[in-house]
Amino acid sequence: MSTSLIYKWRRASLVPPMGFAPAVLVEAAGQGGAEGSGFAIVVALPGGARVSLAAHASAALVAATLKGVR
Repeated sequence: MSTSLIYKWRRASLVPPMGFAPAVLVEAAGQGGAEGSGFAIVVALPGGARVSLAAHASAALVAATLKGVR
């Protein structure tokens, strides 16, 4: 056991595990929501950034976008 292992384990424990994020269904209020804007998927990222995908986006585009967000 070395000191570097302790720091490595500590860093690993501070990183949130990659996995599924909870999906939340929200009813759109007026025209400002995802439904009123024509977007089918809106992904809210940490820091307030959002990725929006239109309802007519191809499956390949949706897959590539969601892989990029990971």
